[in-house]
Amino acid sequence: MPSYHLFSIDLLKGLAIIAVLLWHSVPLDIQQQTLFEFHVGQSIPIFLVLMGLNYGMSFARKKYHRGVIYPRQFLFKQLKRFGIPFLLAFAASLIVGYWRFLLTGMNRLRLNRYLLLGRLPSPGPGNYYISALIQFILIFPLLYKLYRTSPRLTVILIFALDLSFQILTSFYIPFASMTYFIFGYLSPVGLGLWLSTDRRLLSPRNKPLAVAGIVSLAYLIFNRLICPNLTCLYFPSWTTQNVFSSFYAGLLVMLGLRWLPRRPITRLKPLSFIGQASFHIFLIQIIYFSVNPFQVVILDVLINLSLGSLFYKVTNQA
Repeated sequence: MPSYHLFSIDLLKGLAIIAVLLWHSVPLDIQQQTLFEFHVGQSIPIFLVLMGLNYGMSFARKKYHRGVIYPRQFLFKQLKRFGIPFLLAFAASLIVGYWRFLLTGMNRLRLNRYLLLGRLPSPGPGNYYISALIQFILIFPLLYKLYRTSPRLTVILIFALDLSFQILTSFYIPFASMTYFIFGYLSPVGLGLWLSTDRRLLSPRNKPLAVAGIVSLAYLIFNRLICPNLTCLYFPSWTTQNVFSSFYAGLLVMLGLRWLPRRPITRLKPLSFIGQASFHIFLIQIIYFSVNPFQVVILDVLINLSLGSLFYKVTNQA
């Protein structure tokens, strides 16, 4: 497969981060009326698929599987790319939380053990994704080593781990706690890793995934429109992010890679830039929605895109 940077991946990330902002800004009743789980609600699963895809292609290109499990170059790059922005966001979240307490008397600071998993001091929506990303960076090199040895068996193992974790936590671990562990998000990562070898929508290798994506969509339709209580014993609070629905996110990514332009197009470069800045925008929106000063959708989206893009530019130039 070509090794050049794919413009289409940045476009998908740009669309996904805008969807995240809409998800956290649009009132819940409107989300229900507009069937958010079929489009905007797929934003995080799409990010997870793209994580597996991007890292899989990067590891293959740099031949990381031939050396130690954690190459020094890889660790340094992750620290620079994610560690520095996270630490700055952590400090900003602490300041915002304390400032809010002084002004309103409302203490939103949560200084507990979850900070070790990547939660910001003043938590906002989507913080679990940052925790999952940190854990992903730690376990992906090992997953890739296994994948190079036996791709099919490794992906099956990834799905088995995800399914086992979700079933176990449905009975023994509070939902709010389980969301901070990567094991409940491994299925889309596994799909992305599989696609890193061959991204073609209808290749013999991927045809079963395309079919599974259609079945996954049918599952979501059935659960949403026909039998809302279908998942009452299985991950009931997050139908869009379980093993069964992950194939739909995988299908959306494959369709995006098939139909979105692979080479830069001038009129789409702003969306591509938003995709490149998506991690920084995500950090900003956690802090922003922990306060949620305006509660106006268009303002929420524009402010977070602007501040997140500026944050990305500043940290990249440092």
